[in-house]
Amino acid sequence: GKSKIAEDRLWSIRTIQNLCSDASSKVGLATGSLLSLLSACAMRKDYEEQLAAVGALMNLATEPGSIVPLTNTKTVVATLVHLAHSPNTPAPVRKTACDSLA
Repeated sequence: GKSKIAEDRLWSIRTIQNLCSDASSKVGLATGSLLSLLSACAMRKDYEEQLAAVGALMNLATEPGSIVPLTNTKTVVATLVHLAHSPNTPAPVRKTACDSLA
């Protein structure tokens, strides 16, 4: 999220996305700082970075124990709503954002 090198950020977010796919890790990973970081990455202009960040949020959103941290982190819901409704959002990112909100 904070690296100035786009490729480093992308691989970091993809790693987080993979970790968030493990059911036993979801609740522990749904922290305010990580969720804020994923939200910031989802708002970047790089398509791959957006897709990985929204994919990680989607993985977390499928765990009932992660819903409270997701909704309590202001930037998460606002980011997902923005990406879901913006005509500038690439279709796969938009769909994943919509699915995350469902």
